[in-house]
This record gives sequence, structure tokens and C-alpha cells, in this order.
Amino acid sequence: MGYEHLEVWRGDAHGDLWLDALPSLVEACAERWSLDLGEPWTNSVASLTMPAVRRDEGERLVLKVQYPDREGEREAEALRRWQGDGTVRLVDHDANARALLLERCSPGTPLSTLDPEEALDVMIELLPRLWVPAAEPFRSLADETADLTR
Repeated sequence: MGYEHLEVWRGDAHGDLWLDALPSLVEACAERWSLDLGEPWTNSVASLTMPAVRRDEGERLVLKVQYPDREGEREAEALRRWQGDGTVRLVDHDANARALLLERCSPGTPLSTLDPEEALDVMIELLPRLWVPAAEPFRSLADETADLTR
């Protein structure tokens, strides 16, 4: 499978380790979850994402193997809290592999193609659904902002 789009991580110590381990991580996830995998989507370098189908059920899913940085470390927990309300549903998670098995959603109309007021209406309707209590292990927005400005 082609992971060339992820080569931006090459030369970074963590990136080299992750890229070298990626084929075996993907293979282990495919075996663990009984997946047939398609070619990776190449429009993101923050993680490896690829279409997947469960062999036994035919369920169309997405396998996402995250780059091991702080930015994605709580994604599975956030998706678990949202329970698919305004987000894709988390089907399963392997914390050691930093792998997420996700519901596959078909894109609709990109907000960027809508009139700005229509796009804003969509966001206004979505945001309250995403507003859920987020205590530990999550950090406050103020703490995140302070880290980004250091």
C-alpha cells in the first residue's frame, strides 16, 4: 500500500519509527477487526486513513492510524463521548496502536460551497450537539491556547 503522502514525517525520530511500524500496525488492525482494506486516502498527513470493510458483516468503515503526537491522543475518547451525534461513530479503538475503527460517512455538500449564511446555520445547529462535558482527561481551551503561544 502507498504511504508516500506520509513521508513528510521522515527525518523526525518519532516519524521514522511510526512510518517503519505502520505496515505492521495496519496488518495487525486488519487481522484484529477482520478488515479488507482499500488504498489509503492521501489528502491528510496527520494520520493514515483508509477505507475498510468488515469481512464477516460487510460493514463499510474507516481505519485511522494516528501519528503519535499530542494532538490526536484524546480523539477516541472525544468520539466516544459524542456517540456519533454530530460526528462519525467510534466503532472500536486500539490505544496501543493509536488506531481507530470509525463509521464511514459519505460526504455531502461542502460548507465552502454554500452561501456563508447557510454554512453558518449548519454550524450553529451542529455546535450545541458537540457541547458535552469534558473534564479529565481533556484540557481546557485556555490551557491548550497557553501551550500554543509558548
